[in-house]
Amino acid sequence: MIEALGRRLFKVRGWIYLPFAAAALFAPWGRVDRPEILWPAGLALVLFGILYRFSCILRMGGAARTHKHKAKRLVATGPYAWVRNPLYIANTAAFLGFILLCGHPWLAAASAALLWAYYHAIARYEETVLRETFGEEFEEYRRRVPLWIPRPPRDAPPEDRSEFYPLGKLLRRERGALLNVLAMVGLAAARQWWWG
Repeated sequence: MIEALGRRLFKVRGWIYLPFAAAALFAPWGRVDRPEILWPAGLALVLFGILYRFSCILRMGGAARTHKHKAKRLVATGPYAWVRNPLYIANTAAFLGFILLCGHPWLAAASAALLWAYYHAIARYEETVLRETFGEEFEEYRRRVPLWIPRPPRDAPPEDRSEFYPLGKLLRRERGALLNVLAMVGLAAARQWWWG
């Protein structure tokens, strides 16, 4: 059941952020006017999220920006040696940082819970695909690496940097993510200092 829901959500996974972004930007309720606390915390989360995302994509390559299954190999190094879904963690961290920048810590907490449930369904679906594609290799990886809570790797395979996605390609491919981050920070700044 959760896999079927995850299959549907997988196809529209980028759109989940829009209602939360609208609430963060325009909701008058629950706003906390403490930029001296929320801006450093929010910027730290945004920066962590985008750098962690780049670390993930460096290892997984072009299959990260698609709504299709393109995995040719099971990525089990770098962030993927610590947790099975680091890309979703990275995206969520950056977005929660944006919500903090907008002055809504309670909305950030609620969003974290809802995004976890959303991504959990998607991750369960993706794992059925990975199990079908990689069989025992994925099962061994699944037994070794936690689904959501990062843990230092035990017996992680060594990284082969020749398999890393080229940095120039990564930056070109992720220009949309970079523009989204700049837009988020710009909108949050406008919300804080101009829109009141």
